[in-house]
Amino acid sequence: FTTGQFGGAVEFSSNEWIFTDAFADTMEVGEGNPRTISIWFKPNLQSHWGSAPNHHSWDPGLYWMGTTDSRFGAARDGWGLRGFSGGSVGGNNNYTRFISQHNGWDPQVPVGEGIMDRWVHIAHIYTGTDLQVYVDGIKRYENAQAMYTSGKAIASYSHLRFGMFHTWTDVRRTFKGLIDDFRVYKKAFTSSEVQELFGNGNGDGVNSPAPLHFTITGSESPDNFTAVGLPTGLSVNARTGKITGITTDVGDHNVTIKAGNFLGFSPEKILKIKVKPIAPTLSSLTDDLTASNVLSTAASINFKLADFGGENAAVTVYYDTSDKGTIASSWQNSQASSSSLGNGNHNISLTGLTQGATYHFRVAAQNSAGMGWTNIAGTFTTSAT
Repeated sequence: FTTGQFGGAVEFSSNEWIFTDAFADTMEVGEGNPRTISIWFKPNLQSHWGSAPNHHSWDPGLYWMGTTDSRFGAARDGWGLRGFSGGSVGGNNNYTRFISQHNGWDPQVPVGEGIMDRWVHIAHIYTGTDLQVYVDGIKRYENAQAMYTSGKAIASYSHLRFGMFHTWTDVRRTFKGLIDDFRVYKKAFTSSEVQELFGNGNGDGVNSPAPLHFTITGSESPDNFTAVGLPTGLSVNARTGKITGITTDVGDHNVTIKAGNFLGFSPEKILKIKVKPIAPTLSSLTDDLTASNVLSTAASINFKLADFGGENAAVTVYYDTSDKGTIASSWQNSQASSSSLGNGNHNISLTGLTQGATYHFRVAAQNSAGMGWTNIAGTFTTSAT
């Protein structure tokens, strides 16, 4: 692993690859199903030319899933990208084309500005009728074609792999460079959705780097770092000493840290990390805020605590004959939970209601960091009998 476009990336040295346990059919992107594969990558300079043993200019593969040919009676039974090359086979003028690989139909995708030794985004799409390829947010290829991407049901070796194409473990099939932020969607993205993925070269922010909390340092050029006792969700980069991540492990933590080089490690130090809670968040989807078991004088209010903020929250249902907003004192009636609550679906029972009356309600959750409300109100009407 090394520094990538959005945090860390996988680095391939042109003679290694990664197998996964994912199959096209179990991801629901096999057969003729629509799909969008989003991938950021950086092909290294002088990746695959004649000076590299066993490397043929059209062979290196970025990723692949499916089988190696059409012998199972279905055309186009593979799906992947390979063959970064110049203007012709064997050329090396800035990698101005590559192949969308599908066994028996392998169209070349031109990229006039080239993609050599820089971060590139590809959206590899099948709409159900057409193959589409976007590079850096621009559509570079589209053509109608029946597509079938075989999965585990056809062959147990058809799993998704990175850094190579086809199912042969041959060094000439492998990729040299970096791969980051690989995603599989079981839908065909529109042009505007691809633009959001590309984000003008900045991505869509979903996998933005985790917050940096601390960097371990030391004298004598350390290149190996350890941190024992980190809160759950935080991790240390053993090569750089950076401690990053997101945690809900509220409290005080004493972390033992050391820095080392080829001669050994430094004496231990204690890094104190204090994790504070944040105000809880309640789901405001209409399906997550409902009233059930509504009788003449009682009802049950159902709600979802989406994020308890790292500290169990005291939850209260506020109810009245009209919606009073998010100021607790404005509501005439309230009912608190009998205990503090964590993430998930919960309910609180209301009693002593008026027969045949319509009630409006909201839910609020509070911990030591603050209070969160549902941003919508629910309603129910009690029975008149």
